Amino acid sequence: MSKVDKILNKISQLKKDLKKIQDACPHKKQDIKFLSLSEGVRWVCRDCQLPVGWPNDKDLRKWESK
Repeated sequence: MSKVDKILNKISQLKKDLKKIQDACPHKKQDIKFLSLSEGVRWVCRDCQLPVGWPNDKDLRKWESK
């Protein structure tokens, strides 16, 4: 197995592990974060970093003023 294959296998396993953690997380604490140009601004869980929703206009204005 080449070094690249080992790295790709490791990435795949880490993605599976992350999904398990995010699926089990209750997402109790959230912050508004800019993710990317394509994803925009989202509510993101502080613990597992999963985007969990879209902020409303009031939340966006408050976040922009920080």
